[in-house]
Amino acid sequence: ELSVTDPYQAYDGTSTELDESVVIASPYVFDQISLSNNVNLISFKWLPDYTASLNPHPDCVHEDCNGILSNVQGLGVCEVDAIITAGSASTYSDGKWVGSLVELSDENGYWVLYADYQDCDVSIDVIGIETDCEETVYDIAETALISYVGPNNSPIEDAIHCDEESCIKSVFSNGFAAICSEEGWVGSLRTMELGKGYWILKKEACEDVEFSWENCEDDTDDLARTNEKNHISLSENLTFVNTTSQAFYFINEITLDGVPLSEDEDWYILAYSNETIVGAKKWSGFGTDLPVMGYDKLIESSANYPKTGDIISIKLYNNTTGEIINMAFNGNSYPYASNQVYVINSVSNAIISPDNFALGSSYPNPFNPVTTINFALPIAADITLDIYNIQGRIVESLISGTMDAGYHSVIWDASKNSSGVYFIRMQSGEFKSMQKLMLVK
Repeated sequence: ELSVTDPYQAYDGTSTELDESVVIASPYVFDQISLSNNVNLISFKWLPDYTASLNPHPDCVHEDCNGILSNVQGLGVCEVDAIITAGSASTYSDGKWVGSLVELSDENGYWVLYADYQDCDVSIDVIGIETDCEETVYDIAETALISYVGPNNSPIEDAIHCDEESCIKSVFSNGFAAICSEEGWVGSLRTMELGKGYWILKKEACEDVEFSWENCEDDTDDLARTNEKNHISLSENLTFVNTTSQAFYFINEITLDGVPLSEDEDWYILAYSNETIVGAKKWSGFGTDLPVMGYDKLIESSANYPKTGDIISIKLYNNTTGEIINMAFNGNSYPYASNQVYVINSVSNAIISPDNFALGSSYPNPFNPVTTINFALPIAADITLDIYNIQGRIVESLISGTMDAGYHSVIWDASKNSSGVYFIRMQSGEFKSMQKLMLVK
């Protein structure tokens, strides 16, 4: 607050004071943003004029001028050395921030990473002016990493409407997600929190979207937080680290020996890349969102985490008995890709054989340079899977031999091939099928 004394105030005929103090409320607010994980997805509702820069602003000449992360930056234990947003990033080196990310915005979300994470729980101190929720509009082409500037702890259904006419498909933050379904929002992300950043994915049928929060006039700051309902608490050998590359697998049903799994028991879904656990979520019934962490070059411990096109396997883990059961997706392999959202109708502990031969969809397509090709065999059979160029010549033979019945996937790495149209051809006995692939480099 600013107190101003005016000795020459106009005398109103009643005041006995020769002067009077006038108190002017400051527009600046002190805020703290918690950094409790090894990677943190955050945003800013309050930003100042001169310290939204990572390095001291050149126009600021005061001796106390500092960058906005000055109280947490560094290269030591529990100090921040990297910040990333969509399309730009900076790292802390030799006492300053270096990279394409120079100044922070109240419209973006940011991944913030520790140099050396040791169960840290520090906070960014911010003194700034509040962002006007009603004036904030985001442009969403396909996906966008944005801030949240609405009321704290607002239910997601108030912040983003979910119906047939809405263009937002899914929302996720660090380890929590929700998807817009016919039943409304489904998933573990139930409330929107100030200080968090959010990935927004639009529906494919919609053109580019101008998005704004729909709860700006609500007053829900005192509501209890509910996003921690499915907090992960597993034994040490079943833990994983969060990364800035994440996908979400929404699972609608799990069956064990043909019987649907109850959500009341202490079962967790675990995601694996080969033998490395890369995600976990407590089974909570229809629409449980399983986060899957991908490889992050800034996080050394993610070296064995999946890259685009890698196949994810899943297991069930009973947190009471320690029992682990191998599970399988029914009907597809769902290869990993950052920001990918899958809706999976059923998962079971019995491999269900397909009824027919089939060459399934390839993902991604178009691709660069790796794509995953899915196919199905109703019986054990000899199979060839070849890649042809547009001139009709074989450029690579992926499979030639006998394979068991079931759903299969194979990865084609086209690093040595030039951009253009290719064809994948599958043959097994009298069955023949072909699919077009587009390599874009």
